[in-house]
Parts: sequence; structure tokens; C-alpha cells
Amino acid sequence: MVRIKIFLRRRMQLMLNLFLKVYRKKYRPRKVIYGNNSDGISFCSFLVCENDLLPKNILSDIEIIKNRVYIPIYCISNGSINTDNCVSDCFITSKGELINDITYTCGSNTAEGKNNIFSRFEKTKRPKTISGVVFSLLSGGGAYHNYYHWLFESVTRLKILNESPYKEMVDFYVVPNYAASFKKETLSVLNIREEQIIDSKDCPHLKADYVIATGHPNRNILSTAWSSSFLREIFMSENDEKIKPSEQRKIYISRKKASTRRIINEELLFQELEILGFEKVFLEDFPFIDQVYLFSSSSIIVSPHGAGLANLTFAKPNTIVVEIFPPNSESSIYKNISMVQNLNYVKVNGVLKERSDEILNLHSDFIVNVHEILSNIVESAKIDSDLKNY
Repeated sequence: MVRIKIFLRRRMQLMLNLFLKVYRKKYRPRKVIYGNNSDGISFCSFLVCENDLLPKNILSDIEIIKNRVYIPIYCISNGSINTDNCVSDCFITSKGELINDITYTCGSNTAEGKNNIFSRFEKTKRPKTISGVVFSLLSGGGAYHNYYHWLFESVTRLKILNESPYKEMVDFYVVPNYAASFKKETLSVLNIREEQIIDSKDCPHLKADYVIATGHPNRNILSTAWSSSFLREIFMSENDEKIKPSEQRKIYISRKKASTRRIINEELLFQELEILGFEKVFLEDFPFIDQVYLFSSSSIIVSPHGAGLANLTFAKPNTIVVEIFPPNSESSIYKNISMVQNLNYVKVNGVLKERSDEILNLHSDFIVNVHEILSNIVESAKIDSDLKNY
């Protein structure tokens, strides 16, 4: 009797799964479209003008300055958003067409069979219907969790919106994982109200009267330039009394509270830095706007590689930046921000505490050569007499 019940339960589950697969097939895009090649959508572009943004001393090193860069923004009537909050953010027309220009896929491939929307539709739930106009701040799994990706790949989409004819239309904003405190704080500064937020964690599939979405804004160093300019514009004010360009704070950013990329001999390093007037800070303890003030008032910033260095966009020109990496690891993200902000950037790699067969990556804990870091500070800080005497 028990075996019969188990058999029947399994058969019913198989039949239910088959039914859902057939029913949900309507959520599978019919095809991929390129450009404004469908009814019910309108399209325009945001022009990135490189010559006004990039420092003259690095223009010759960037091939892309020979061409202007456009980032598309679409307005889709009766459009849908379908995201897995990780590697795939899909924008679909009322006819079931996947729009290539604005769909995000890890690896940048939206073709049928490559984007997981063509397989995960089987698990897609019925879309939530939104009455109104929705603007997407989605930008893959990076923006879902990470501070840097949120600032440079989600918030910067508002610049594209502001330059478009759709600016005054928006009723709601789709935000990746709104629970993160830094997202609530940044959107609050921008006067976007909580009742306007649609959290993609709770609503991964929606259909709205109109969906507005942009192409990916963070493509290269040229994108870093206009993004930094926009972030400074919206989060900094020349009249803000908390921003004091004359301040010369020296800060060491600790990752001791993090789970990865920690400096094992941090105490030894900071003992020497403290002698030179450095203060230790934990960025996770600072509200967003206080991080802006912290970086804008610092003259020297020493830090392991981490998302908090996105705040370099708020630093003063000529600020000294020493970015510390695990061995055999690198990333050009904060070097690029430093270049466009005219910061004095130095990269230092740490070493392993002992020989290991473990594969090194950007998330390893490591130790640093304290003398190498101090020497880089001394060499860079040519105007600081207390450092020269080290």
C-alpha cells in the first residue's frame, strides 16, 4: 500500500511538472531582436563624450577615444522584466521578443541557447502586474551584492535616464536586493521614496504598462570617466560644510571584519602606519554619505583591494592611493578610477605566509611586505615632510 502511494505521488508530480513546463513555455522568448526592430518600443541613446571627461595625459592611451560611445535606453510598452538576480537580466516585449541591446548576460551573449532565460523559463513564476512605468536598476549579480557594482553599474543608469525623454515618466524603480543598507541610503539621498521601490528579490518577474531600461553603463575606462563625474555631481556639493578639501587625513582601510582578502599581518602593518599619522577605518561601520566625506577629506588612502574603493571617485586630485592585492592577483577597476580622478595610484602585491598548493585568487588572505608599502608611501608623498623622514 505504501509503495502504491509513493508511486502515485511521483506520477502526480511528474504530470504537474509537465503541465507547468507547457504552461510556462509562454515565458520563453520567441526570439532575440537587435535594435528598435519591433512594435511597441521606442529607443534613444546617451552619448558619452570622451574629450570632456578624460584627463589629457591619458587620452593617447585609449583607443576608444577615436569613436563616440552611445548607450541605448528603451521604453517598452507592456514590457516584461525577468531576472535570476545573478547572471541574467532580461527585457522582453509584449510579443515575447528578447531585446539584445539592454539584456544583461554574464559573458555578454544573449543569443538563443546562451542566455539561461531559454532554459530557466520552466521555473519562472507568473509575472507581477505593475500599473505604471518601471525603470530598471538591475545589473546582474554584481549589483545585487556589491557596493562598487551598485554605484557604477546601477546608480549611473539614472544619468542615462536623466538625459532621455523618459525622465518624467517613471513611477517605480526595480532595485536588485533593496535590503542592502547602502542601497537604501544612496536612493534616499536621491529622493527616491521607498514606495517607489520594487525589490527584484521579491519580484524577479514583472510586467508593466511601460518598462524603461538601458544598456550596460560600465564598459571601459571611458565609462569610468562619465560615471565618476555623475556620482560626484549627485553625491557631493561644493557648498557642503562636511566636505573640506583642506583636510589631509591619512586612512588605512581594514578588511579584518570581512571574510576574504584579509591581511594576516595587519597589526604589524598598522603599527608602522600609525606612527605616520594614519587612522584605521572599517567602511562597513560608516553610513554611505560619511564614506563620501571620508574619502573627500583624505590625502593618503591605503587599502586591500575591495568594493569600498569605489569611493575613490570622491577623492581629491593628487590623493595618494596604495591598493594591496593578494599574490598573483590584480584588477584595473580602481586604477582606472584613479586615472580619471588624477589620483597618485600605486599597486602592491602581498605574499603567502607559507608555501601552499592552494590556487591563488583575488579572494585569498595574505601577508604583506610592510617595508614595501611604507616605501611606496614615502616615495609618493613628496610634499609630506613627516613621511620623508621615515
